[in-house]
Amino acid sequence: MPAQTPDASPRTVVLAAGVTVVLWASEFIAIRGTIDHFSPGAMALLRMAVGAAVLGLIVARSGLRVPGRRDLALVAVWGIA
Repeated sequence: MPAQTPDASPRTVVLAAGVTVVLWASEFIAIRGTIDHFSPGAMALLRMAVGAAVLGLIVARSGLRVPGRRDLALVAVWGIA
């Protein structure tokens, strides 16, 4: 049985889309400003760390079930492969 998702109001959807567009567009400005100070690998690591932190907060706030150790190991293997 699929999990139920909460109904989002049209205002919430537009706000989420707007925040996404602004953050995505500002990434190019941030890259241009920091390219002289950080390597591309460091920038990619920072982007992944920020994304993981935000998704972790979303999961913690929404009360979703955290995957077990076996599942996390499989995810790590898939991420490396």
